[in-house]
Amino acid sequence: MARTLRLRLLGVAIPAFALCIPLGAAAQELEEIIVTARKRDESLLEAPLSITVFSAEDLSRAGLETLGDIALQTTGLSFQDNIASNRPGRQNTVIRFRGMSPPRGSPHQQLAGLFVDGVFVTGGSQSIPMLDVERVEVIKGPQSAFFGRNTFSGAINYVTRNPSLTEFEGKVRATAGQYSQYNVAASYGGPIIQDRLAFQIGFSDYNKGSMYTANDGGELGKESSDSMSLTLLAAPSDNFTARVRLFYHEDDDGPPAVGYLPGSDWDTCTGTTIRRPDNDGNITTLHPAQYICGRVPLPGEPGAPDISVNTTLYPEIFTRITHPTRCPEDCSNWLVQNLVNHTTLDGVPSRTTMGMSREVFRSSIELDYGFANGMDVSFKASYNDHGVNWIRDFDMTDFESFWTSDPQRNEDKGAELRLTSSPDSRISWMVGANYTEQEIALSGVGGDVVVACFLPEAIGCFGPLFVSLPPAQGETAKTRGIFAATTIPLGDQFAIDVEARYMADERVTGGLAADYNEIVPRVILRWHPNDDLNVYASYSLGVLPGVLNTNLIFASREAFREPYIDRDTGMPSTESEYDQIRRKAPEAGESTPTQELDAIEIGIKASLLDGRGQISAAAYYYEWVAQLFTNFVVYYQDDENPANRDGVAGPQQQPRTLEFNFPGDSELWGIEVESSWALTDNWLIGVNAAWQDNEYTTFAATFVQDITGSRNLAGNQSGRYPNLMGNASLTYMDTLTADWDFFVRGDFMYYGKTWAGNGGNLARLDAYWLTNLRAGVERDNLRVEFFVNNALEQDTWVAAVRNTNFTQFTGFRFNIHGVMVAPQDLRSAGIQVDWSF
Repeated sequence: MARTLRLRLLGVAIPAFALCIPLGAAAQELEEIIVTARKRDESLLEAPLSITVFSAEDLSRAGLETLGDIALQTTGLSFQDNIASNRPGRQNTVIRFRGMSPPRGSPHQQLAGLFVDGVFVTGGSQSIPMLDVERVEVIKGPQSAFFGRNTFSGAINYVTRNPSLTEFEGKVRATAGQYSQYNVAASYGGPIIQDRLAFQIGFSDYNKGSMYTANDGGELGKESSDSMSLTLLAAPSDNFTARVRLFYHEDDDGPPAVGYLPGSDWDTCTGTTIRRPDNDGNITTLHPAQYICGRVPLPGEPGAPDISVNTTLYPEIFTRITHPTRCPEDCSNWLVQNLVNHTTLDGVPSRTTMGMSREVFRSSIELDYGFANGMDVSFKASYNDHGVNWIRDFDMTDFESFWTSDPQRNEDKGAELRLTSSPDSRISWMVGANYTEQEIALSGVGGDVVVACFLPEAIGCFGPLFVSLPPAQGETAKTRGIFAATTIPLGDQFAIDVEARYMADERVTGGLAADYNEIVPRVILRWHPNDDLNVYASYSLGVLPGVLNTNLIFASREAFREPYIDRDTGMPSTESEYDQIRRKAPEAGESTPTQELDAIEIGIKASLLDGRGQISAAAYYYEWVAQLFTNFVVYYQDDENPANRDGVAGPQQQPRTLEFNFPGDSELWGIEVESSWALTDNWLIGVNAAWQDNEYTTFAATFVQDITGSRNLAGNQSGRYPNLMGNASLTYMDTLTADWDFFVRGDFMYYGKTWAGNGGNLARLDAYWLTNLRAGVERDNLRVEFFVNNALEQDTWVAAVRNTNFTQFTGFRFNIHGVMVAPQDLRSAGIQVDWSF
């Protein structure tokens, strides 16, 4: 009897079928993939959306362990595990679709949503274990009509496996590699009551050792994650099922691997000129200075920064500092006293070393009942709790100046009720309602702050200084939604899909409440002339509620009683807080408008050559209105508490630098192509590519004005996303012995040139190729493989972000800049074993 090799068409955006190819024969057997991106079962070919799907087999065979690995295999998606937001490390989740980036890593400002079984995940996406995952659906474009908030640019849904009601089964995956890398995961489950009640338990233990060493001898980039899960599935009758899933997770990371290049040290701007709009919109010649213009030097090149930060809680500088009241004899324990022993936010894990700790609990219950007429009603409820604590070197250099503890606590709960028509109905439909409530408290810009030596210019040096800031970006959000969808056939080949959601958002920020009510539609016209071709055109609207600028709302309108010396003019001034802000940042209002994304997409999906080839292509055009951008404004402040205001500028008449949000507009467009081909019965190739472009039409950034003299970013592109990206995979599989097969696989990922994030299109990173190789043997229930990641030892930066230079800390005037960079993981080899039973 001929044995069968199962060749997966990896990572295609349309029909991701499995090719079951009997060795030595030419026949193929197609296995259809079902997706739930629109909250109903439909084949991937028929779904009129741009979707990339990875099955459990895809994830295992390609060695995809994190969302960052998945992103490198997906067109139109960018995610870096070790620097997802504008800070290094795994603290925050920032998913970028099609060139769209949020202003920062705060959970309530995200453009894209990550879901597990349709339940929103507020953070920790870098460490979701893959063994329990049945498939990953990457859905591009606005998904507000079905998923609601935080799916403005797209959504990613991890669908986990159900336990078997009929037999016991288990899986074990063990990976070991260089740099103390290992990952051991296992799951086991089966019937408690045959055909009626089943369970599944799982655990995962992941560790990634240090690839880089700081100049103080500390290890950089260490990551550790442990998780446990329990799933219960009940089927008390043939038409009713209930599913409960519990998940607990812990992260324990060391200081991240990061470098910082101050603009003052590698000033390639001074002496150059650029043609850009000034603050009034007139094209003029600007003279950037004290920053990086052009290419950021790669690791090891002249000018490149060291990959190094302070990793100890006992920096040497504190042995040389005393203070008559704070630490009269010895300040060496100052960081431990103020960052470890001080609690800013309840409900977050404790931390006794530099690095990040996270604790996550997720729970959900799903009920599904099928009526005799084929209609189906389902109910889903969830509760999630997510706490993070992070002690870090805030200036990200060897300079001993600035440390913070940045706690974060997210708690959310939600419920959804949905009624779906019979799959046999000529006109299909679905109606539903949902409710979510989310509480977020975080101090991601410095919760507890320690400064070794404070330098307010003329005052001189004194320290150490400790400041405990309240949660700066906390909010409560309550969202109620009603949604509906229908598919209406227009003859035998055409159909129109109409979807809509009404959302009522209530948000409380800084004690102030704001309401946002929106109707979000999507309309899709489809042409499906045969089983192998699907052409669609869609229009959709994405929305995100605006935000309140509480610093402006609470700013005093009263002129100062005593004048202060305005550093911008050198002259005495009594200008009020409010008037200072409005003069320096006229774009800032008391609230920002609702963000809107008008999205048009045209796509084609086809199965070719009798199922041996599959291709999808999509072209899109977006108009993004009221895009949120975070800025900082320097102004003289009386007191944050109105009751304490006395008309005199704050301590030593030093200005404060506080955060404000500006709205802006931009346009985005691009083309994506994904394909897989079975060249022969043994050879499989996948080729995917994406090109995108974008442009700010109206945008202002105060920090860019520090560099160029103009805050106007009109005509610029967004940072941290390449114009060109792509990947290719090549797999060969054949018979080795009567019992064993062998395979060889190569994955080649290209990531194009990118501008440094938040940097005004001045500093850029080179493009790079990443090559991963795998080879192994397998039999029915066992696979053993060897791998080499980054096989060609690409030594590069994966991301760059403009950031204030805190090594030159002068009176909280954060107007000196540089570029933070995160390195690519070094080449590493290892072995992976998969066993199922």
